[in-house]
Amino acid sequence: MATPLAGIPLRIGSAQAFARVRQSCRDAGYDDDAALCRMLSVRELHEAGHLDWDKVDLAALPEALRWCIAVFFRGLATPETDARSICGEPAFAALLELGLLAPARQRPGAVVCPVWLYPVDGFLVASDRRDDAGGEATVTGDDVVFPGLDLGTIRLLRFMPEGCGGDALDLCGGCGIGALHLSRTARQAVTADVTPRATAFAEFNARLNDRPVACLCGDLYGPVQSRQFDLITAHPPYVPTYGRAYIFRDGGDSGEIIIRRIIAGLPEYLRPGGTALILCAGRDTDAEPFEQRAIGWLGAAARDFDIVFGVIKTLTIEEVLDSLQTRTQPMTGEEARELRGRLKALGTSQFAYGPLVFHRGAEPADGAPLRIRLGTTAAAADLARLLALRAFRRRADFRTWLSAARLRFAPNVEMVARSVADGGRLGPADITFRSDGAFQTALRPDSWMAPVLASLDGTRSTADVYRTAHGARDCPTAYSFDDFAHLIGLMMEQGILQVERDPKAQ
Repeated sequence: MATPLAGIPLRIGSAQAFARVRQSCRDAGYDDDAALCRMLSVRELHEAGHLDWDKVDLAALPEALRWCIAVFFRGLATPETDARSICGEPAFAALLELGLLAPARQRPGAVVCPVWLYPVDGFLVASDRRDDAGGEATVTGDDVVFPGLDLGTIRLLRFMPEGCGGDALDLCGGCGIGALHLSRTARQAVTADVTPRATAFAEFNARLNDRPVACLCGDLYGPVQSRQFDLITAHPPYVPTYGRAYIFRDGGDSGEIIIRRIIAGLPEYLRPGGTALILCAGRDTDAEPFEQRAIGWLGAAARDFDIVFGVIKTLTIEEVLDSLQTRTQPMTGEEARELRGRLKALGTSQFAYGPLVFHRGAEPADGAPLRIRLGTTAAAADLARLLALRAFRRRADFRTWLSAARLRFAPNVEMVARSVADGGRLGPADITFRSDGAFQTALRPDSWMAPVLASLDGTRSTADVYRTAHGARDCPTAYSFDDFAHLIGLMMEQGILQVERDPKAQ
C-alpha cells in the first residue's frame, strides 16, 4: 500500500511502481532534458515555462512524448481513457499509486498531474507547480518547493564540485536535485531542508530515481549534528525580506542571514581538505566586498580557508528593486522605499551574484580571497583548477616548478596596447591583457613588460625568459625573478597563461 506524504499529493509506493514510471518516461523520451530542449527550441528547459504553446508545433513528436509534455510539464488535464491507452495499464496504475495522476475535480472523467514533473540533469524531478494544474488549486504557502529546473538551480548544478567518493551535504536542498547530482560521485549524499514539504518531495524524488540519498528535515546543520562532510553545497534564500515572507526566497533584512549561518558552520562541519560551494547574492558595502566580509563569518578558523568568489553579475540597489517588481508577488511602492532605505543604511553599494567557493586546506591559506568574473562557459572544473593552482602557489616548491615550466597564452586572450602623444611623438602608455574564456579578466602590467611576456610562447622555460630579458636589460635591474614569478602566477590564476609543458611530466 502506498504511504501518503504529509502536506503533498504524492505517495511513497512500491519500488516496482517507481520503476514502471521511470521506464514509462524513458520509453516516451521524457527523461532527457537536453533532447527536450532541442525539440522545444529552447536553450534551457526553464525557458519552456514561458513558451506560447499555441505557437509550438508538437505534431512531429511521438504521441507519448506529447502526452507527457501536456500532462507532466504543462499541467493540463487529460481524459482518463487517453492516459490508460497511451501509458498502458501497468504504468497508469503506477502513476495513480504514486499520486502522479489524480482525478481532475473540475473535469469528470479526466486526470491531472498535481505536481510539476520534468527531466533535469538526467533525473526525473517533481516539485510544486507555479501555475494551475488542470483547474486544481495551486500551492501558495510560504513553504512552496523551489523547482529543480529554475535557472539558479541549473547554475548550482553546473558549478557543483565532484563528490570524489566522499560524504556530501546539500543544504537548503528543496526538491533534492542537488543531492541527486552529488549522488553520482559521492560515497553518501545528504539533502537537508527546513520544511517538511521539501523533505517529502526530496524523498519522493530519491525513490523515483532509485538513488541512495538521505533526506533530512531541520534547520541547516541541525539534522547532521556531530557529522563532518568532504563537500557542502547550498543554494540558500538570499532575497532581502519584504512584504509576505517565503521560506524558499527570503534571507532576512539584509538577505544574508542564512548565507552567514552556513558559512559560520563550515569550520565545524567541513573536513580539512573539503570544499564548500554556495550559490548566492551578497552585498558589497562601502567598507568591503562581500567575500571579504565572509572571511569574518568563519571566525578563528578563517586562516584555514581559501575563498574564490566567481561573479556572474552585479546589480545596483535599484536593479534589485526592479527585479523584485517582476516576481509573482511584486512589492508595493511603500515596500520598495522601505527596502531601499534599509539597504542603504547597511552601507550597501551593490549586490554580487555567483558561486562562493571555500576550500579548507591542510595548511593555512592566509591569503586574500579572490573575486573573478565568470564567462558563459565557466563550470565546476574551472573553479576546481583555480583553487588547486592557488594552493600550489602557496607551496614551497612552486617557484622551482615555475622556473622549469613552459607557458603560453591561453586561447581567447588579447593584448590591447594604448599609446599617447608625448612631445609630438606617440609612445607606449599601457598594455592590458584580457581573457574571455571561462574567466573574464583583465590585467595591466607595466608597459615595458609587453615584449618580455610575449616571449612566453611555450618553447622556453619561465626562468629562461626572465634571464634573457634581464640580461638584455629589458626589465629594471631591481626586478627579481620572484617579482616575475608572482606576476606569472597571477596571470595563470586569471586564465591568461597556461602550461604548455609541465616539468613534473618530463
